[in-house]
Amino acid sequence: LYIFYNDQEIEIPQSSLAQIKSIVDFLRKKSSSTIDIKSYTDSHGAAEDNLSLSWKRANLLKDYLMQQGISFERITARGFGASNFLWSNSTETLKKLNRRTVLYINQ
Repeated sequence: LYIFYNDQEIEIPQSSLAQIKSIVDFLRKKSSSTIDIKSYTDSHGAAEDNLSLSWKRANLLKDYLMQQGISFERITARGFGASNFLWSNSTETLKKLNRRTVLYINQ
């Protein structure tokens, strides 16, 4: 699952909540599954700020999953800042595609 953000946004976008809830339901049913959360930013701003922002996004999602009853031992959350771009950062639309959190389910 890819979650995309507006510039400097930290909160989980409402448009992604239904998909996240589906993942929570899956994780509840498959108690041996784990989830990796990887968060990235675009290239706008200072590297240190982008790294911090990506960690905040990843940890916010981890906290949400834990509030939904998913054990912290099953969740890995990491922020990578302005790295691993999917697209160039030449337009606002492309920047938004780089401002993302990716959820990987390990079965």
